[in-house]
Amino acid sequence: MMYWAAHLTNDRMVVYKWKESEPASKVIRIEKSIPAWTPSELSYSCPTFDNDYCANADDRINAGWISHGIIGFVWNVDKGGGFPWPYVDAATFRANDTEYLGRPLLWSKDFAWQYAFVSPDSKGNLGMVATFGGNNTNPSVAVGISGSNETVPLWKIVPIIIGGKPEGFSDEWGDYLRVRAYNNNNSLDGSTKFIASGYTVEGTGNNRHIEPRLMIFGYTG
Repeated sequence: MMYWAAHLTNDRMVVYKWKESEPASKVIRIEKSIPAWTPSELSYSCPTFDNDYCANADDRINAGWISHGIIGFVWNVDKGGGFPWPYVDAATFRANDTEYLGRPLLWSKDFAWQYAFVSPDSKGNLGMVATFGGNNTNPSVAVGISGSNETVPLWKIVPIIIGGKPEGFSDEWGDYLRVRAYNNNNSLDGSTKFIASGYTVEGTGNNRHIEPRLMIFGYTG
């Protein structure tokens, strides 16, 4: 079964289900209410010195996943509604009946979170990679994990790389953040591992100072 979703309004989503063996005419469409978030018709803003890496963001869904019969989706949201900085919103649903389950969002009172990507491993654990920054924090990269026994993901987030000061650098941001299970999790020690990609801007310069990053992370348990 394949699942995908889209926003109808800021408090209502449509979730689609399509069984691989059936024709397109059999796609199931279900509308679901979710907690309201603040829409923005302007560019998001999370300035760091003379760069604003949130300016390229919008509220399209960035990633989806399915794990242990639960489907989830994440997207960027601008500040507002009690959130002082742009953040990553989310919604999870039970796959068999699309009952809404929760809102495993990612936010901070001190800086923005944006451009999250989530993927499961073979055990049902979830790995995440995202960008954070704003205020006095340069655009940086963090990774996170949520255990397979959590109906609504509880992200255990670890900052990995603190970015440099991207003076005059383009506000275009958000591409190339991806995460996948690492080595299909065939670890003899029972550990969970993910591999993620991201980038930062180092020094004080233009796109010649982009530093691609490849990160392997996980936990034992």
